[in-house]
Amino acid sequence: MIHIRTGDNNINKGLDSKLIASVENQLSKINLPNNILLLSDSNELKIYLNEKYNYNIIQSEIIHLGYLNSNNKESGIESTLIDFFLICGSNKIYSLSVYDWNSGFSTMASRIYNIPIEKYKI
Repeated sequence: MIHIRTGDNNINKGLDSKLIASVENQLSKINLPNNILLLSDSNELKIYLNEKYNYNIIQSEIIHLGYLNSNNKESGIESTLIDFFLICGSNKIYSLSVYDWNSGFSTMASRIYNIPIEKYKI
C-alpha cells in the first residue's frame, strides 16, 4: 500500500510539477512489491501514477474530514472510510507526505493494526 499525502492545499487541485518530481524521486528509492494499491489525497496524482507505473487505484471522492464543506460530503466521507479500511488491511504501508509529521491517516492505521510503515518526505 502506498499512501501519498500531497497536503491540504493540493486536495482536488491540479498537479504541481515539483511535487510530481519529488514523489517520483522518493518512489524510485523504494523497493516496492509488484501488486501495489495507491491511495492519495489527489485524484490527479493517482491517475498520473497509475498511467505511468500501473499502480492499482480506486477512483473516489476526496475530501478532508476537517473541512466538511464539500457538496459531495456523504460520498467523500464514505470514500475516506473505504481508504482507511483498505490501509488497515494492508501488509505494509509506504507513506509519502509533504508534512514533516507525515500523515496521521496512515500512521494511525499502522499503530492500531500493527502494520509496518515506512515514511518518506516529499
